[in-house]
Amino acid sequence: MYRFMFVVALSAVILISVSVPVSAQSIWLNQGQENKVIAVEFLKPNFDGEDNTTFATSAIFFSVRLPLSKRLVFVGEVPFAHVGFEDFDDSQSAFGNPYVGLEIHNPDTPLFAELGLRAPLASNDVDKIGALGVGLITDFDRAEAYIPDVLTVLGRVNYHRTSASNIVFRLRGGPTLWLDAGDAIAETEFFLDYSAQVGYNGELISLIGGFTGRLIVSEEDLDLGERTVHQLGAAASLNLGTVRPGVHVRFPLDDDLSQAIDFVFGLHLGVHLK
Repeated sequence: MYRFMFVVALSAVILISVSVPVSAQSIWLNQGQENKVIAVEFLKPNFDGEDNTTFATSAIFFSVRLPLSKRLVFVGEVPFAHVGFEDFDDSQSAFGNPYVGLEIHNPDTPLFAELGLRAPLASNDVDKIGALGVGLITDFDRAEAYIPDVLTVLGRVNYHRTSASNIVFRLRGGPTLWLDAGDAIAETEFFLDYSAQVGYNGELISLIGGFTGRLIVSEEDLDLGERTVHQLGAAASLNLGTVRPGVHVRFPLDDDLSQAIDFVFGLHLGVHLK
């Protein structure tokens, strides 16, 4: 059953790609460039049809942001996934592919760049495949985090501006490359990721919403609808000083993805250290 779940989920990724840009931390979280941040995200999937998985079935991301200078920010992340079923006493847990990268900022412009990679450290053992499959389909934002034997290299350009009335605008785009680093099920692939968001960043509460997408560049004989996958998302977080809790939700817009999952509900907690 676990292997079947993983193959189905991975097949969906290969055919329709993933729906949002790959990054060390979710673009739905308000991290703050100037702060050292330790964060955790808990993502709970709502599968289409009858769902007998346990509440603990989820994808979890542990992440850190560390400013190195006014221009450079180190970003790291460790993904984890768990799956269990209510009908029988069996479960799996697995760590995914960790991310390391840099954000490159220019204080004089609203533009900044991201460069990073995911190391191919996820296990391909049969007793891990079920958990990795659930993690993969739960967070299509970072599907590469759960694919064994795939090295991911990415680059992003961001436009991020906050107006005098605290309205936030963000555009983001760039390439993602999958490389076979062993006995990968997924072949070498090339994607173009993009997103647009608008929100409000107040003293107490931050809100943001928008869409994200991915274009499959490397595959042939696909029309535009088959080459792209999109999602809508929204998030809210509270600024309680050092601690910033929040929630977010994402909805797939394409039939291929929505047939597998209705939506993903998330909880996140960031600890901001000066």
